[in-house]
Amino acid sequence: MASTLTTAISALILGIFLMGAVSTLRATGSKPLKLKLLLVLALLTALSSIPLIVAFLPEAYPIYMPLMLPVLMALPAAVLYYIESRVSSVTLNRLSVLHCIMPIMGTCITLGYWFLPTRDRSTMFILGELPPGFAPSFLAIATITLILVWSVVSFVYLVFAMRHLQAYRENLKNYFSNTESYSMRWVEGVMVGLVVLWGLTAGSLVADNTGLGLILSGD
Repeated sequence: MASTLTTAISALILGIFLMGAVSTLRATGSKPLKLKLLLVLALLTALSSIPLIVAFLPEAYPIYMPLMLPVLMALPAAVLYYIESRVSSVTLNRLSVLHCIMPIMGTCITLGYWFLPTRDRSTMFILGELPPGFAPSFLAIATITLILVWSVVSFVYLVFAMRHLQAYRENLKNYFSNTESYSMRWVEGVMVGLVVLWGLTAGSLVADNTGLGLILSGD
């Protein structure tokens, strides 16, 4: 069960997202760029809304939780795609096929969970136990494997994002004597926050799915 603290933080994040969405849509600027930012915020909010689902829609939790797998898989590519769109002079109209591989794999596993009998799905996500049968075992192993791969791939995305920002700032020096107003330092602040979240999430997910455990509270 979600604690009062995590539920309150989850509600706060949802409120921030709604206010940010309204502000983003009303702001001037490129519509595609604004939509990319909203995608990143929506993915983060979807992950952060789990305590709200547990607290107010517990019956939906076994259905909502598998959906978080493709959301988690899509987040690194979405962040990189937004940063590339901000700092690149070349218009990016579509994602590379490579960026879609992990979200597609996550979606396939999610569909597998959804096709499970309700009792088996509840056993896995509410009781934390593995029901008998090939399908639940296969989905559990596939989930563990994909999360382990995500832990590595998301770090690679982070490196690419930081390189894009560094190259962007170096290029600014060719056009402006004072680059502070254009350097997008705020993005690095966001990235630092994402690094912290990435470390905690990756460590927690890997530990939960391998039985190692962590010296961290459930919250």
